[in-house]
Amino acid sequence: MKLTIERMAYGPDAVARTPEGKTVFVRGGVAGDVVEAAIDSEEKSLIHAHVERVLEPSPDRVEPPCPFVGIC
Repeated sequence: MKLTIERMAYGPDAVARTPEGKTVFVRGGVAGDVVEAAIDSEEKSLIHAHVERVLEPSPDRVEPPCPFVGIC
């Protein structure tokens, strides 16, 4: 699903909304990104997903200084 990341949540996730208004917690997103995300789990009022591809990076997105970011 294509999402525009609105803001960061507490912790590692970012927050977006589906066109229907459902909240999506997106692992790997940065506020301002437009991403292609895959759903990990779905509940009645929210979705957990992860970034598969960054379509339009946020101006705030930077390359991590450590090659193991997201692994350890």
